[in-house]
Formats: sequence, structure tokens, C-alpha cells
Amino acid sequence: MRKASKIGLVLAVASVVLASLPAQATIAGGGEVVGNVTITNPGCIPVATAAKKPVTYTFSDVVLTGSFTDTSKVFAGPIDVANVKGASLPAGDNTIEGHGTVNSALDRATFTGTSLNGTKIAGNFYGTYDRAGSIVLVDLNVSASIDGAAPQATKIHVSAQFSPSQGDGFSSPVCAASFAGPFHSMA
Repeated sequence: MRKASKIGLVLAVASVVLASLPAQATIAGGGEVVGNVTITNPGCIPVATAAKKPVTYTFSDVVLTGSFTDTSKVFAGPIDVANVKGASLPAGDNTIEGHGTVNSALDRATFTGTSLNGTKIAGNFYGTYDRAGSIVLVDLNVSASIDGAAPQATKIHVSAQFSPSQGDGFSSPVCAASFAGPFHSMA
């Protein structure tokens, strides 16, 4: 599928999601997220048969494509994300499951974007993740501003496919992966 067609499809789906959101939400959004993650400190995610161990994550090339709206403005387009990192809970992760944090309230990830019509969005987030095998569910506390308006808060849910790109999780630990999936505001 051509890139322009894919972006158009994502924006159309995001518009349907936005239309179905509750009226009381002050900022809401939906779309698609893609990116890469490297597992670090002290090493990779252990194989499925190994004991869990604590790991940390660094993210790169994270881009959201979608729509956000507040009470008077709409942003639609790509959003670049920076400073994303995570850590498992002390019990640790293995390739069967994992649970942990994405940034923290004191060290939030940031994002910015400019749509084709010039509308700008900026904000930050932190939250938690739960992973079962290759499915990762992420709940984020988001603060965002469209075109410099006062920041508004919302909660975003991400459902992503975690696809190992370095290691397979069965015969070798997972040291890197890509991820992709939809995101949407939660009521």
C-alpha cells in the first residue's frame, strides 16, 4: 500500500474513533504507533524457559500517525516521540510475559508534531505496560497542547505487536524488537 494511502486510511480510522469518544473528554486522539526498542541493562529479555530478570528499555524511531482534538482545534498527522524509556517491575521479564513502566511522572517522554495544514501539537507522557508473549498493552497518562493552547490531560491506550528483531525468545534472548499497533483515548 502506498504511504499516502496508508496515512489516509489511518486518519480515516482515527476520525471514526474520535467521533465515538465521550463528549466530556477535553482532548482525545487515535491512530497508529510504530517504533523500535532495545533491551538493555543488564542484558536481553531471557528466553521463555529462563527465570525472569529485571531489564530496561530504550526506544527509537517512535512515530504516531493519527488525530487529536480538543474543544476547538484538530491535529491530524505524524507525531515524533523522544526520550522514551522503560523498565520492568523488580520481578523482571522473560519472553512469556513482562510488566513495567514507560518513563515516570518525573521523567516524561515528549512529543511534537506539525500537520500538513500547520497545526502543531506538543506534550508529554508516562505510564505502564503489560506484555503477554508478543502482545504489549500500554496505558499512558498524556498531557498535550494543540497550537499552544493550555495543556489538556487524557489517558491513551496502546495495543501493539512486539516483534523481535534480535533474538527469537526461544533459542536466544530478545535484545531488540519493533512494535506497531493502534492507540486511542480511554474514557
